Amino acid sequence: MRCLALITALLLAAAASAATSPESGNAPPPNWYRVQVLAFRYTGPGTAQGETWPAHVPMPALSGARYPGTANGAAYARTGTPAKAIAAARSRLAAAAGYAPVLEIGWRQPDTDADDARPVSLAPLPASAPAAGSLAVARAAGARRTRPAGASGRAPVKLDGTATLAVANGKPHVALDLRLCEPPPPNLQIQAPVAATASATAGATAATAFSLLAPAASAPVATTAGPAAPGPPRQCFAMHQQRQVKPGRLEYFDHPAFGVLVLVTEVSPPAAAATAPRAVNGPG
Repeated sequence: MRCLALITALLLAAAASAATSPESGNAPPPNWYRVQVLAFRYTGPGTAQGETWPAHVPMPALSGARYPGTANGAAYARTGTPAKAIAAARSRLAAAAGYAPVLEIGWRQPDTDADDARPVSLAPLPASAPAAGSLAVARAAGARRTRPAGASGRAPVKLDGTATLAVANGKPHVALDLRLCEPPPPNLQIQAPVAATASATAGATAATAFSLLAPAASAPVATTAGPAAPGPPRQCFAMHQQRQVKPGRLEYFDHPAFGVLVLVTEVSPPAAAATAPRAVNGPG
């Protein structure tokens, strides 16, 4: 696990700014949330070292997922200007050696219990839905991403997968099911293709009575239908993590190859949803 001074500073700074955030004050009883996700990769010489990684990592499942839309006031509508904590974190990561922001996206949604929670894709969903594991997802038009490969022929960095928010007894939980593909870090230890794709760094969720993600051991086995397509080499890493989060606090999800910052904030419901019945939450 990375216990880095920069991440600690980001979390402390976010806690201070959240205390004065207009969205975290004067909010009605929580039934709508703003979710913001900032993913970044580690670029230092020791990135992803100390573990043996699978050669093939399947695409995260997108069954039932939706991509944030643009209709104001609707559920899962994309938000515009990021919160100060997210904007500050992105600026500091971009300026610091050894880090590179990959993707930033935000949306609003009502709270739902675990049974009704819908995953949100961090990349646009395809127009037609092929079988899970064979999805060709386009670049996110509404999410900020790194530049694609240039004249050097280096493989582009790509992040796919979902973030899921579920609320139980007023306590929000976030589950991440992500895959980062990037040019292989130097001296990376790779094993033969295996079923398990998740790092052992996934933190256990305490005192939750539901599971938003299947255990890493049950991940589907990656299969190869034919010769690999030509192109620059890429290594993929999977993150399967879930835990309870505190509204207004920047939460850090760690992995040896990349990290994710998530900010969940209580917000007022849109006018059209203000009179809608509140969802009934399950145990948790």
